[in-house]
Amino acid sequence: MGMLICCLIIFGSIMSYFQISYSYTGSLPCGIYRGITGQIKRGSYVSFDPKLNDRIECFLNQYAKRGASKIWMKKVVGMPGDLINIDEMNRVTVNGQGLDGSNWFPIVSRSGIPMVTMPHYPIRLGDHEVFVLGTDPKSLDSRFFGPVPLAIITEINEPLFVFSSEK
Repeated sequence: MGMLICCLIIFGSIMSYFQISYSYTGSLPCGIYRGITGQIKRGSYVSFDPKLNDRIECFLNQYAKRGASKIWMKKVVGMPGDLINIDEMNRVTVNGQGLDGSNWFPIVSRSGIPMVTMPHYPIRLGDHEVFVLGTDPKSLDSRFFGPVPLAIITEINEPLFVFSSEK
C-alpha cells in the first residue's frame, strides 16, 4: 500500500512539474493536455480557477457535482469585444454567427431544477473577459455562469493526446 501511495505522489509531482493535466468529464475532448504560455485566442483550451470569481464560484457550488473546488477547463469561443447572444432556438451566437452544436437546452441541475441561461443576453464581452463552452451538451459553461475574467485563467492547455473528439 505504501508503494502505491509513493507512486501516486511521484506521478502527481511529475504531472505538476511538466504542467500536464487531463480531461475526462466531456467538457473537452477526453485526453491529456500540457500547459503552455502564449496568447489566448478563439479555440484555445483554457483552465480557470472559479474560486477567484464570486459569481462563478457561487454558481458552480450550487449546480456542479464538484463545485468550485477544482480548476475547470473549457474552450474559448468568444474574445474581448465580441457580441454573445443566445437566440430563440437556444443557439449560442458570437458576432451573429451560430456555433455548431451549441443548441443544447435545457439541462437539469443535480436537484432536478431546469437550468436557464444568464438573463441578460445579448452581452458584449469586456476588455478582460472571454466566453467559454464545453463540448458536451450537459457542460456547465459561460451560457450559465457568464463570461470568464482573464484574471482567473491559470493556463492555456495544448492537447497532447486525446481519446475522443469534440462533439
